[in-house]
Amino acid sequence: MSAVNLAKIDAPPTIGATTGIASQRPHEAFSGILKSIERQEVMPESKNGDIHKELLTFQANVLGGKEVTSAQLIALQIRASRFHIKVDLISKAAESFLATTRKFQSGQ
Repeated sequence: MSAVNLAKIDAPPTIGATTGIASQRPHEAFSGILKSIERQEVMPESKNGDIHKELLTFQANVLGGKEVTSAQLIALQIRASRFHIKVDLISKAAESFLATTRKFQSGQ
């Protein structure tokens, strides 16, 4: 077996190097991305909150050759995740209501 000189292996670039957020540590860069998303500096939400239109616009921009930053991808993923949670909660509430209605209709 040959020995590997770890000093000669290049470290991968930090997240901050690709997003424009200056940082020495990747977790600090990620934290900076999340803070900028919270302040809506990266990708402001649409006024009507229509995630579907945002996704279509984003898709069209990407297919049109527009460059997308990792911060924009993370922001869109967070919005899609929040939308999924809302839909899931509404679905579960509707299922519960329907089950209760069926119980009353059956007389139990």
